[in-house]
Amino acid sequence: MALRNAGNEQAENVTAKLRSGYPQFVITDSTSDYGTIPAGSTRTNNADRFAASAGGAIPPGTIVSCTLLVHSDNWAHDWTYILRLQVGEQPLPPGHIVWGPKVCPGMPTAWGLYGLAYDTDNDLLYCAHFMQSVIYKYSSDSLLTACGTIPAPEDSCTGITYCGCDNTFWVVANPSKKVYKITSTGTVVHSFNIPWCDYPIGIAEDYEHGQKIYITDRRGPGALPQRIWITDTLGNILDTITHPLTGNYGTRCLALDPGCPTNPPSLINMYTWFNAGGTGLDSCCMYELDRTTGAIINSHQFPNTDWNMRGIEYDPRDGNYWVTIMQDNTGGNNRILKVVGFNGPPTGMAEESPAFLPRTSGITLRARPSPFTRTTMLSVELATPRIVSVHVYDNTGRLVRTLAQNRLVTGHARFAWDGRDSNNQALASGIYFFRLSSIGSESWGKVVLSR
Repeated sequence: MALRNAGNEQAENVTAKLRSGYPQFVITDSTSDYGTIPAGSTRTNNADRFAASAGGAIPPGTIVSCTLLVHSDNWAHDWTYILRLQVGEQPLPPGHIVWGPKVCPGMPTAWGLYGLAYDTDNDLLYCAHFMQSVIYKYSSDSLLTACGTIPAPEDSCTGITYCGCDNTFWVVANPSKKVYKITSTGTVVHSFNIPWCDYPIGIAEDYEHGQKIYITDRRGPGALPQRIWITDTLGNILDTITHPLTGNYGTRCLALDPGCPTNPPSLINMYTWFNAGGTGLDSCCMYELDRTTGAIINSHQFPNTDWNMRGIEYDPRDGNYWVTIMQDNTGGNNRILKVVGFNGPPTGMAEESPAFLPRTSGITLRARPSPFTRTTMLSVELATPRIVSVHVYDNTGRLVRTLAQNRLVTGHARFAWDGRDSNNQALASGIYFFRLSSIGSESWGKVVLSR
């Protein structure tokens, strides 16, 4: 089991205790020693593993909730995590199909489905079709219900990614070689040119590490190496990753997986292999790459060689991926399926009793997504206009961030929080509490930060 120190100083003499929440699931060795974990580093307990015994009466596949209490000698307080362990069955391997493939309803039957993005605020998938001047919206569940369209910046969009900090999308287009920022209704609010990119096809944003934008470059016939360009939000090149693979036309769409145990988030990249002449599809794979070095961390080859695949997106709720099939001569074009991701489901957090007693009022307060890794959005509903202040507290009752101070809210408002304190320092994983106050009333809400 891996533990990551997301703080700014090393954690000294880290120990963890595992407790069972199921009578027939007995922890026979409940304590593990992790030693010292430097800031930003990850350690495992491989040398001092936990041991458990499952009773024979537990049905195979049963999910057992256990509590993990993590202690460090130099922490102000301990952290408590909830682990959900499956008894009697091995975890499904990466690439195993969870549901699908399903044809995108309302989309043309002619091939063209490329990238997709998950809108965590509204729980919707947004899909780019290369031949259409609209972006298609669908429910994120296995029903894949059509939810309408929004205007696309142009009719050659290949990649799309969601920006949770302000409920917008980054869209990349070819052959115009341009990146757009659009609202959830399709209005373009910003754009920049990327003339150094031969064939832009995938896009992802890492808001947590300086709002970096990653753009995959498919390049032209026989043009190698392929690259992943890293820019700021104005289009200035910050860095370049030489893609570790050398398949002709290979690199496709891109997303981020924050569940990677080392140097998170990692890049997940759909890759298409063609024959030597670049005329026939050989196979499609998904790869997990280190976002700094480009080194391959994990890979999976899809067994169906008829699937000409393009898009990939991470689901923060279960750690799995949506992937798209642009073209399939046997099963139909423009389909989406969901597959098991490389790093498994995110680890949940247990609620500790805070050092204060929240009061309630008629104000509606909600944070989505929760758990979150990069940005969560606090939604506020008020029956009447009020002057409000919004503050964030940690589990000890310490004020860590002020999101609004004496702001007039009429009806509905949203406040973004990036998991940082008032000094712009990244906070550790755990339970945090929102407090919205106005004259004569206050309301509390909670959110889980999972690094």
